[in-house]
Amino acid sequence: LLVSVGRRLNSGRLGLDQVGVQVGTRGEILVNEKMETSVPGIYAIGDVTGKFMLAHVASAQGKVAVSNAMGRPQAINYDVIPAGIFTLPEIGRVGLTEAQARERGLAVAVGRFKYAGLGKAQAVGEPFGHFKVISDEQTKKILGVHIIGAHAADLIHEAAMAMQGGLTVADLANMIHAHPTFSEGLMEAAEDVEGMAIHQARKRG
Repeated sequence: LLVSVGRRLNSGRLGLDQVGVQVGTRGEILVNEKMETSVPGIYAIGDVTGKFMLAHVASAQGKVAVSNAMGRPQAINYDVIPAGIFTLPEIGRVGLTEAQARERGLAVAVGRFKYAGLGKAQAVGEPFGHFKVISDEQTKKILGVHIIGAHAADLIHEAAMAMQGGLTVADLANMIHAHPTFSEGLMEAAEDVEGMAIHQARKRG
């Protein structure tokens, strides 16, 4: 059973209108990529900005805001923010879903790999789950990665690092991964984008 009641932004009593700080239709404080509001020198971070309502995002926003306030230009990249859902099994995600990529008009190539094909997953009794890698069919850049299964919230960070560095699926596939590990699944899913994963059966025709 999942119950979600939503969140309400608590910005109404801050007196933002008195200093000219602009807010959106939901009460979110509008900020740019430097976390600066419509009033130069006033910054906002966290859930009240109405962006990714996650603790680690708020921490990153805070670092960016302080850096800019101190005169050291820095921006936050919302396209590469990993997130974990701590259910059983866990879920890890970063970047676009396949549907989101297609909605943007991108030609995508997708690779998949099941936990059942991992020696580590079999050895520790966690054979249920899968990896999914979404890439741009033309540039081969990684657009998104989604994992469901044991340790997914930890595993997703390798994908986030690859995306942050602008790596292609070939870069990820060609990186040698230790065996037996769960992270091999990410390598195999990247290989599967080109139909090269060797530890899963291929469909004929």
